[in-house]
Amino acid sequence: MKRTLLLPPLVAIFSLYCPSFTQAEDSHEGHDHTGHDHDSHSPVEITPDDHAGHGHDNSDALVLNDAAPGFVSANLFVLGTAGAFESGSSAGEFATSEHDPQDDAVFQGFDMHVGLHFNEAVNAEVSGFGHQGESEWEANLEVAKLEVILNDNLTLTAGQFFATLGDQNPKHLHTWDFVNSNLAASRMINEAELITQGAELGFRPNGNTGMLFTFGAGQAKTHVHEEEEEEDGDGDKDHFHADEGGIEGNLISLDLDIPVSADNDFIVSGSFAIGENGFGRNSVIYGVGARKIFNGCFEDGHCDSHRLGSGVLLLSGEFIGRQVNGNFEESGALADFTEQGISASAHYGLSDDLTLAMRYDWVSDVEIAEIASRHRFSTAATTHFGPNDMLRARVQYDYNQSDDLTSEHVAWLQFMVYLGTGHHGHAH
Repeated sequence: MKRTLLLPPLVAIFSLYCPSFTQAEDSHEGHDHTGHDHDSHSPVEITPDDHAGHGHDNSDALVLNDAAPGFVSANLFVLGTAGAFESGSSAGEFATSEHDPQDDAVFQGFDMHVGLHFNEAVNAEVSGFGHQGESEWEANLEVAKLEVILNDNLTLTAGQFFATLGDQNPKHLHTWDFVNSNLAASRMINEAELITQGAELGFRPNGNTGMLFTFGAGQAKTHVHEEEEEEDGDGDKDHFHADEGGIEGNLISLDLDIPVSADNDFIVSGSFAIGENGFGRNSVIYGVGARKIFNGCFEDGHCDSHRLGSGVLLLSGEFIGRQVNGNFEESGALADFTEQGISASAHYGLSDDLTLAMRYDWVSDVEIAEIASRHRFSTAATTHFGPNDMLRARVQYDYNQSDDLTSEHVAWLQFMVYLGTGHHGHAH
């Protein structure tokens, strides 16, 4: 990962000066789009103004300039998180991805999104992520893509983007439902950040509604890990690093959403990906999921699972498995393994501004890599407040159970500030 100290001040400056080029919230209203609503996993009609991949309502922002329509939009999300742990534990012990909190009190992330709106059929997005690491600031370009609506059935995305694979992978940090990543996605899908450099084709046989097929192909953006230091006396040991099981080379992916009910309030999904891993062999990822909403919001394209609205209940579950063809570091001896994970959650809108959520996570062990299985139960409450709801607060409790952890209980407090134009130029 590219490291820099410049990202936070640069994105802050850009966020303040860019609005002079931006557009009003309703200036693109009415765009048809065959994109993939990843946050709701719903095949619904959306517009490029909807943060459709992430279920974020455009009203939840401090709109810096809503004057004349324009061509550029910019949004900045700043997240700060603090944790409370049992004696002898720290945030790093519980982190399963680089986007999880890395320290006890930390700027968890700066999400910066710039959208370019050429016309009703052509949009582009550039987004970057920065966070406070253990010793310095780290920054990374996550998305740089062009999206073209070819017709009512086909949408083409090209460039660098989050692969459409499962429920969490396409989401940016600021749209996560909990402080930390789902365990299954973190373990199986490149720490819940499988980024494709290539192209994706979204296909709806029935036009703007119904089933959605998303096919992707390209090269995975390499996820760099710092090499672990070997202990003295380990020089003769044949090492096996499970992290090498992530997809790092050429890949193809397929994601499918199928509405079970006519009202699109019950969606089942499937996903598959195969690609070259860090061992120089292949890894295969596969998954199935389902989402059901009561008093729902799937049809309007704005199903924000951490802000559902009063009386709305959302249930979701996902199973992810992975087959890794690996080998030992020194001898090169083959070492294949399989692993599985489950994530299930329930979200309830206690009021229009307060959402309660529960989540259960499980991942299997990897005996060859001496990784133990892990269970985690989480509860969270998320609220929005401030001018134009530009502030979000979340409290969360995690109960963890694993032989790899020295403690079980963690409490989190997270705040987010949202500054922007109210547009997200990256509907998937």
